[in-house]
Amino acid sequence: MVIPAHTRAQGAMEYLLLIGGAVLLATLVMIVLLWGAVPYGNGVIQNAVGASHQTVLNGSGLADPVPLPAGAFSVGSSTSYLLFDNAAPTGSLQLTQLVSPIQSFDFPAGSLWKIGFQNRGTQSISIVDSMTVGLPVSVINGNPTQFIWDNVEVEPGSGAFAQVRLLVSRNGGDFEFRTRVQLPVGYDVESLHFPELRFLPQGSGADDYFITSWQGGQRVENPYANLSIPSSTGSPGANALGMFAVYDNPSRTGLYWSLQDGGGYTKSIYIGSTGSDFEWDATHFVPIPTPSTYETPYPLLVSAFAGNWYDAAQKYRAWALAQPMSSRGKWETSSLVSSHAKDARALLLLSSPQSNSDYTSYLVEIDAAVQRFGTDHLLVHWYSWHQHPFDNDWPDHLEKPTFAPAVNQAFTAHPNLGILPYYFPGSWDVELGMSSNASYPTPPHATSYPYTPAIAAMACAKEDGTPRLQGPGTAGWTTVTLDPSFPQARAIESQVALDLIANNGVNGIYLDAYSGSDARLCFNDPVSSGHPKNGGTYWTQNKRLVIEELRDASRAQVSDFVVTSENLDEHLIPALDVMNMYPLYFSNNGLSSFLPVPVFSAVYHDYIPLMTIDGLDPTSADSDPFIQLSQRAIIANYYHFGLMPVFSNWQLPNLFLFDTTASNFNSNLLPQLSFSENLLDSYAFTQPYVRFGQMLRPVAGTWQDTLQIAPADVTDPSVSVWRAGNGKVGVVMVNPNTVVGARAGVMNLVDYGFAPTQSVPLTLTSTMNPIPMAVGSVSGSIDLSTYSVPPMGVVLLELG
Repeated sequence: MVIPAHTRAQGAMEYLLLIGGAVLLATLVMIVLLWGAVPYGNGVIQNAVGASHQTVLNGSGLADPVPLPAGAFSVGSSTSYLLFDNAAPTGSLQLTQLVSPIQSFDFPAGSLWKIGFQNRGTQSISIVDSMTVGLPVSVINGNPTQFIWDNVEVEPGSGAFAQVRLLVSRNGGDFEFRTRVQLPVGYDVESLHFPELRFLPQGSGADDYFITSWQGGQRVENPYANLSIPSSTGSPGANALGMFAVYDNPSRTGLYWSLQDGGGYTKSIYIGSTGSDFEWDATHFVPIPTPSTYETPYPLLVSAFAGNWYDAAQKYRAWALAQPMSSRGKWETSSLVSSHAKDARALLLLSSPQSNSDYTSYLVEIDAAVQRFGTDHLLVHWYSWHQHPFDNDWPDHLEKPTFAPAVNQAFTAHPNLGILPYYFPGSWDVELGMSSNASYPTPPHATSYPYTPAIAAMACAKEDGTPRLQGPGTAGWTTVTLDPSFPQARAIESQVALDLIANNGVNGIYLDAYSGSDARLCFNDPVSSGHPKNGGTYWTQNKRLVIEELRDASRAQVSDFVVTSENLDEHLIPALDVMNMYPLYFSNNGLSSFLPVPVFSAVYHDYIPLMTIDGLDPTSADSDPFIQLSQRAIIANYYHFGLMPVFSNWQLPNLFLFDTTASNFNSNLLPQLSFSENLLDSYAFTQPYVRFGQMLRPVAGTWQDTLQIAPADVTDPSVSVWRAGNGKVGVVMVNPNTVVGARAGVMNLVDYGFAPTQSVPLTLTSTMNPIPMAVGSVSGSIDLSTYSVPPMGVVLLELG
């Protein structure tokens, strides 16, 4: 499918903003917090390396910690919690316990601190990088220690100075880090780079670390290494779910840390190891104006665990199920979930039609999909439906029901379809198409739909009262962000869905670039709550309300109206029928977003189905679609569909499953695939769905298993299964010889390190290298000529 350039740019920005955001923890138990005018108590100032050093003799004036919510967490006693409570008057964070494997922390001597400032008037960025500190935290006992940098010039020659304070406290096993920046008038904190801090877990060896990050199953390099300046000058973006794991093979312990950002704030992290030390560098990007200080209003969960990412996901799940994102209840039984979504066997992604009004190709692809799956219970992503793939010229298209005849024809032939027109909210209320840039063509947009006082009244206001603007984008026009706390602003999106229903007879909608993508604060109502400082409201916080109102208004017209949304934002789960993910759109500097698919599924598998799409043009060499019906159709999977997703570079295979209710499902597959009863028990899955998960090995290395093919046990021609002799490794292969275009023939197996020739049994020798996460290679081969399978690929599992 062809994705227009401005959306590719938006996806890239979303990723850059995903990896570029708010203050992350700088040790296992780091809290970065600015706490306003809090007295530090009496102390003695001493000289230190590059800074003045103040030892606080008492803890007077420090904010009281927020109580741990009763029942909010149910994990073991070896877990540390960092919590944030918006209702707390001080907006304080609490650390309840230090994990037992940790012995010491320290800043390496001469560690470099950097802080970026943004001039509000010129928007120029300056990075101050001369602050250094050496701090052996392990020798601090009881008394908080404060480092102060006075007279930090925020911009060369400006004569404007800031003050930066770091407060470190320890009481027994508890560490707490707080940072405060006192800004001069006219400047904002643009970025904050913390020095590397190191900890030493028990039982660690020099080469035993394997790191799995939200960005992908590989060691995480500095995502900003290739950027000219470490900044995100537009609106920051974030996906709310971020999971990191560090594995220590000898003791099977590791660090799991999760960022659950209720305000949409973004995070960045550099991870590396030196000998037995595990190091990281936390970076914070903050283009949110503040008059004097900056606060980090997001909660953090930090946990040490024994095991792997699946264990970590279950710890997160124990917390998540007590949160509002799980309030709707389980997806299968919730009355708020559309039956079209529950009954659907797959989602058919349709790209641009042959012409602006010819949707014949769409109908052909729908017919082919119905024949392939043997049912018309399909969801159809109706990607293009006006003069060009994206509806940039809103609201003209509402007056032109250009695809209603094709929709009617599709429903007549296949009445159980769910047809979801593509809708790009970035052109509507997120970046409403109200021209404020002279380069944008005047007619018909600016003339017919001007930036009226009514629209201006709903614009998301900055602290100075001016509206937040976005752009100019690839179309050359600047847009205004609406504050979704206004009912009138939310009604715009609901009206889009209602007009699509009335004009075209559809029964669903696909919301692009919608989830968890912004941390903007709107200061339209200074007395409202939401942000702990100055009463601003979270733009992201109200997006769920937007979707819920759209859903409810649409279901008043169509009872089973389907609402889907892109990107992984757990806060939107109660409002959505399906959540979507374009993994390749969140890639930069070698990172990828493959891990969210299995991790998110492990946490929320029974609360929201996750659809994954390889979003590149299926005719190009760098695209490897899941199921290719033609050049204009891609089939993606829900968590319960009988499909396996195939990602383009195989850095991390996805969770997959078999639908045991499917008419062609062969129960003989279950003994072949059930390598780990413990795994199935852990998932607590029951009929009709059985799921198997890919479990990462904790270290790089070479390992062998002999796999015996058992074709007599597999009567379903669409699946070929090998099981490991030791019961720990399974290879499930589909489509050894049918891939579209440049990936024709059997080269997909060769691409992934598998050589399909002749030999049974085969010995699988896999070298797992975490940089990048390679699937491995096969010595030996197997005759694939007798198997007829759909075009999917190979998935390698370790279930041990």
